[in-house]
Amino acid sequence: MIGFVACALVTVSLHADEPPTPELKTHEGRITRVEGQQLTVLVGKMAMTFQVEDSAKVSLDGTPVPLARLAMAQFATVKAEERRGKFYAVEVAARSKAEPPKAEPPKSGRSTLQTATR
Repeated sequence: MIGFVACALVTVSLHADEPPTPELKTHEGRITRVEGQQLTVLVGKMAMTFQVEDSAKVSLDGTPVPLARLAMAQFATVKAEERRGKFYAVEVAARSKAEPPKAEPPKSGRSTLQTATR
């Protein structure tokens, strides 16, 4: 019993010393500029500049690419963390075109599977 309590105290104290994990936020918009290790995206009416670190995952239409290739893209979804007032990109998923609208389900009460079997 004493060993269990001591083990629990050691575990709690070890986790208390760890720095808090940064909160990632997702930003989506039109790419306006790619220069060096910086990416500028127009999110709504606000231009946001992200510092893209070497360890960041960068892809264009699902294919991993170097950051400079994003100059050909139009839209980006950026997962970033904010540190000391600057945004640091952890993951950048760019698209060359806007995503197509999703198909709506049929408006009738029957599903397409039921209609096909009758």
